[in-house]
Amino acid sequence: MLPELASALCPAILYAGRSGRRVAAKPVAIDGEQGRIVLQMTVSGAVGADNGGHMLVALDEVDLMLQPDADAQARAGEPEPAYTVLEEEVLRLQRELKSSVGESASSTEALRASNEELQSMNEELRSATEELETSKEELQSVNEELTTVNFELKNKVEETARINDDLSNLITSMNIATVFVDRQMHINGFTPLSALIFNILPGDKGRPLGDITHRLDHGGSLTDDLMHVLVTLQPLERKWRLSMDVGISCASRPIARTRTASTARCSTSST
Repeated sequence: MLPELASALCPAILYAGRSGRRVAAKPVAIDGEQGRIVLQMTVSGAVGADNGGHMLVALDEVDLMLQPDADAQARAGEPEPAYTVLEEEVLRLQRELKSSVGESASSTEALRASNEELQSMNEELRSATEELETSKEELQSVNEELTTVNFELKNKVEETARINDDLSNLITSMNIATVFVDRQMHINGFTPLSALIFNILPGDKGRPLGDITHRLDHGGSLTDDLMHVLVTLQPLERKWRLSMDVGISCASRPIARTRTASTARCSTSST
């Protein structure tokens, strides 16, 4: 459609859609094949047709001399209804535009506030991430220290096990019957030759020495002698006799003392 036709037709369409009447647009002169012609556009439609209904637009070629003088109507103070509707439409669009601008400003403020909150959350997350990184480094350092300590403890345990094996082999090679007890007179260990004097078995470790029978023939008490050694920390030696009339020397000596317990050794040798 030609621009000059659209500018005259739009107000007529608006007015016809609102009033439901047949509306004649302002005549428009255009250049035709036979020279300059004048078109009269008429719009017909039902009420509310401007909101999606159908309208009929008729274009007729007319003689400009036969048309009423629109400028005379304007000078008489009677504006054309179509232009009144157009002005109302412009005002409505202006109000809608103003409302849209206000809503856009409110949305902008809300978005700005949301952006600030997101930035604050981002800073908190960055701070938390840095703290986690620091904690991770500290944990790695502690883990390395624990690994080093564990390795050292493992070496000490292996060394202690070797020393215990050496001591056990040494005590066994001395061919002396030896029984180790703690302060509660519980058996901690013994050498194989102890089975010749005490009726002791490998499963008797931890049992009270007084529960184990022996073949010593003496007037005193072996557990009393051992308790005396643990209290005084002084060695004690007695000569006893086995039931087979074999004389032996029994020596009780403290070999270690801690805050909670002491260990005594009762060793015998034949005389």
